[in-house]
Amino acid sequence: LLDGTVDMIATDHAPHSAEEKSRGLEKSLFGVVGLETAFPVLYTELVKTGVLTLDRLIDAMVTKPTRRFGIGTPELKEGAPADLTVFDLNESYEIDPESFLSMGHSTPFSGWKVQGKCVMTAADGELASLIDRYVNTVSAEEKSEEIIRLQKSIKLKLYYILPVCALESRKKIISEARSVNSSLSGDAPEKQYSEKDYATTLLIAVAKRSRDRWFTASFSIGDGAIAVLQDDGELCLMSEGDSGDFAGQTRFITMASVYADASAIVRRIKMHVCGRPAAIMLMTDGVSDPKFASDTEMESAHAWLSLFKELKDNRIITDSDPADDEAQRLLEWLDFWSPGNHDDRTIVILH
Repeated sequence: LLDGTVDMIATDHAPHSAEEKSRGLEKSLFGVVGLETAFPVLYTELVKTGVLTLDRLIDAMVTKPTRRFGIGTPELKEGAPADLTVFDLNESYEIDPESFLSMGHSTPFSGWKVQGKCVMTAADGELASLIDRYVNTVSAEEKSEEIIRLQKSIKLKLYYILPVCALESRKKIISEARSVNSSLSGDAPEKQYSEKDYATTLLIAVAKRSRDRWFTASFSIGDGAIAVLQDDGELCLMSEGDSGDFAGQTRFITMASVYADASAIVRRIKMHVCGRPAAIMLMTDGVSDPKFASDTEMESAHAWLSLFKELKDNRIITDSDPADDEAQRLLEWLDFWSPGNHDDRTIVILH
């Protein structure tokens, strides 16, 4: 590796089941699980000990093999296929075959203490495939070990997608505040703006159909509501209010403290599987506060059905293709009068 005689590293990943590996030396299938241990073992034994640089290891495991076999070197840019693996190089852990995602658990590295934990993989639609497996498993069996494992895997992947949107938005807001400050005339402007002047709510929903069922995930920071309303009238509320116990305690994406607790961020990610939904709705508190006067109403399927009916009666939700004036009707509806409720009003409806 050091002098280039060996220019690439690969694994003969052979994930055989326990039964296939327990037939004795002559009849057991050959091979061990290599994929899930390759990088952490090599990083720990070669990079951390100073034998190789991290760049040289990546070159041997990624760049050289993809060039040699004409696969094309992965690129981290907008529009490129999301073929990537994310490692936390600071995390140390003990290799436990029982935690492998692979079918096979055979490894010579069981019990090794290594550094460089894989926290996310993406292989051009792999997350979508994982969701399909989860949806099909949920419909077949409730609360099995497989369901729990899939839930954790999907949440982990969403953790590196949805909260990142909030973080990137916060960066843009801070950049905008600085840009505004620098453009203000005079040596001593009357006001300097900060992210606190841009209190912002973020509501995200991800929906994917899998055969005759739907997977929905959500992430939110700030006041407002996200809900899945099913055809049978059942409701799944997919957000929690961030208003706090007293006035002025509402949390927004601009607050650094929101991101301090990783476990709290994970809890903001909600997932739901159901049949075809009547609607998936997201709304800021300018809509949710006047339409749901209390937490009890917010959790009431009847209250959401009433809102759904109101939107249909105003021809904002229709069973036919959207009309040319649908956007205008929605704007007119959002101008409803509600004493004491004057927050900005934004609503998104998937139906």
